[in-house]
Amino acid sequence: MFLIKLRLPDITELIKHYLLQLVTFTYYGALQHYTLLPMDDIVRHQHDTPQLRQLLFEFKKIKKMELDFVKKAAALSAAAVIGVFSWPDVGSSFWLARLFWNCSLWLSIFALISSAQSRLLEEFPESDQASLAEIEVWRLLRFMLKPSTSSTAKTGLVDVEHANTEGEIPPKSLGPNLWLIWLWQSPTMLMSFSWLFFLIGYEVYLLTPLIEWSSWSGECTIAVVATVVGALAAANFFITTYTARWALEIDTIIIRTTPTESKNLLPDCGTSHNGRAGS
Repeated sequence: MFLIKLRLPDITELIKHYLLQLVTFTYYGALQHYTLLPMDDIVRHQHDTPQLRQLLFEFKKIKKMELDFVKKAAALSAAAVIGVFSWPDVGSSFWLARLFWNCSLWLSIFALISSAQSRLLEEFPESDQASLAEIEVWRLLRFMLKPSTSSTAKTGLVDVEHANTEGEIPPKSLGPNLWLIWLWQSPTMLMSFSWLFFLIGYEVYLLTPLIEWSSWSGECTIAVVATVVGALAAANFFITTYTARWALEIDTIIIRTTPTESKNLLPDCGTSHNGRAGS
């Protein structure tokens, strides 16, 4: 029993990790790159105000890039769904295809019209050289972090009453806010699932001759061959996606370690300490 209790926290964290990957498998890489890793950097440097100003600016820049991509991808998804509804044989396809396509349209529309993130980003600094008082920097943290202790529950992230005349505030321990993580990743999630539902609907549409099979026909052959090609394309997509994620995780490990530790992580390419190739 003692061993079970001892290992329970590790098992719980492992379950949470794989559950997160399962739920976000279509966009986990984007979630890490655009939301989780930047927030983790901000949490680790929350008491380093100059570095925090830089990280807040970078967060705004990378989030704007993400939102621009999401808008384009969601618009394309919505156009694809509207396009398939004009096909003459859509009405005779298996009903699940139309169900998934309608769900895809809803998701892409709400990914397009989501504006809460853009409104929040307007509060962030316009450049990494912006002069923000420490109290202003900490006010921005309320858009992604929350107090780790109950001592700040009354005033939120910034205890204005205890700020000194220079606008400095006592250091407090902040942690990620799960609701705000949900907010920041929501447009990407909606766009990603809109494409997933579109592709599932298309696959059901292709398989309609087999689902309603009475005798083998050319349509059945088309369904099988197209499904195999689609499966190979999907396999290639996930292999390249996970390879890219692995490369980014290695890069993150190297960046976040000390120079000595980073050196040990890199492969030995036959170079000497002075940077020239060894004999």
